[in-house]
Amino acid sequence: MNKYMFFLIIFTCGLFVRCANSDMSSGPESGDCLPDVADKYEYPVMPGTTEWNSASMDEKLALIQLPDEKLESLSSHALIRSLLDMPSLAMNYMLSSNSSPIGTCNRFVFSQHNSVAEFEKRKDRVDALISYYETVGFGCYHSLDEKDQMSFPVQLYVLQIWFTRDAILHSLDKAQKKRVVSLLLQKYRQQSDVMGALSVGEGALTAMAWIMYDDQYAPVVSHYGTVSSNEYFTAGNVDDVIAFAKNYTR
Repeated sequence: MNKYMFFLIIFTCGLFVRCANSDMSSGPESGDCLPDVADKYEYPVMPGTTEWNSASMDEKLALIQLPDEKLESLSSHALIRSLLDMPSLAMNYMLSSNSSPIGTCNRFVFSQHNSVAEFEKRKDRVDALISYYETVGFGCYHSLDEKDQMSFPVQLYVLQIWFTRDAILHSLDKAQKKRVVSLLLQKYRQQSDVMGALSVGEGALTAMAWIMYDDQYAPVVSHYGTVSSNEYFTAGNVDDVIAFAKNYTR
């Protein structure tokens, strides 16, 4: 899809979670939505402003990018948070439900933002992504307003699918894969408990299933059969994925 379709399927309000969280530079604590990062990029133009509303599609695509001089100077944690905070991230992923979560995120998020390429060439990318995701919590969810409650699960969705990207997945050793699947399972349960059945849990389920498949975990490979690409991979039955993940991480 082209850049025009991309902007048609996002929530034009450009929602992002605004609750106060921990500072990654001083050791984040779990429990408060997305952990904050001291050197994260502050977008100068946000949806709803005159400058954003009057901008063309090409100009909006430019406005969501990080300046070249910022890319290399930001910490890896800041690159993660900058992607999650980008104005166009609050996309209505359900409008592209004919694709898998992996395909959706690759086309509408990861390919749209220059922080991703920079992050994925960092030597600490695996440790940074795991440590950031580990500190995600749900303690502030019920204090968010309705719009932010819609935005937060989408940010989680993107964060979880990031583990399926080749630059991350193929850099994980077996122990790290088991750790990530364990974290995904833990967060999925917490998310379901706090947000209920309508929360966006498919990202965690798909990431768990694909990581186990990539690791050639026999029960999962047998269950899904031959899969030529992750682009259209979907997790399928929730109970099956959870059962596989529990056994895989023992």
